[in-house]
Amino acid sequence: LKFNASDAGKTVVVSYQGTGAIAGPNALGLRCQKFEASGTFVVPPKVYTVYVTMCGGGGGGGRGSGYYGGGGAQCWIKQPVSVTPGDSITVTVGAGGTGKTSSDGNGTAGGASSFGSLLSASGGASASGAAGGDGGIAGQVNFVGSIEDETNTYYKISRAGSGGGCILGCGGHGGIYYGMTHGSTPTASGNPGGKYGGGGAGAIGADASNGAPGIVIVEW
Repeated sequence: LKFNASDAGKTVVVSYQGTGAIAGPNALGLRCQKFEASGTFVVPPKVYTVYVTMCGGGGGGGRGSGYYGGGGAQCWIKQPVSVTPGDSITVTVGAGGTGKTSSDGNGTAGGASSFGSLLSASGGASASGAAGGDGGIAGQVNFVGSIEDETNTYYKISRAGSGGGCILGCGGHGGIYYGMTHGSTPTASGNPGGKYGGGGAGAIGADASNGAPGIVIVEW
């Protein structure tokens, strides 16, 4: 994009809405096609360069003693890609990873997004402290306080790990949980990753959250 001194003070707003692959001009006058599901991009006539924004799917949250959230996905913002008019390019949108359920352990990693073989963005990982692509780092347990009642029984108040964020989406917030030091096992589940590519929150004694799916946006 090119701006001149005469453009100072002006505000430009770009908004993408809807689902699936949608083509049309954006607020800057560029043509664009948005993919929230995998599909095919056909290069228009006389177009030799497109600008691709994409991210992979966020990693699913882990469940159990680690309380780890899924990693945020790798992202590209308006990356220039050389193309040939008339070519059909396969667009893959990475799915969000699945949060761990039923038993303790890691969730699954998010899927990679790609624009043919020309550009790709890895999905977020789901492992103890693992990073997702070049995105956010998985959350870890964060103790936020404790209280004592009249019988001197201590209660722990903690937060399960939040998912890592990426440029296009925030990680899911870890759930608050509490339990007695000598008592029942506390439970907590958090929120899924935010659009697009955010990691899912970790959990203890409950199902962990899923990562958010990726996205691919092509402009020319």
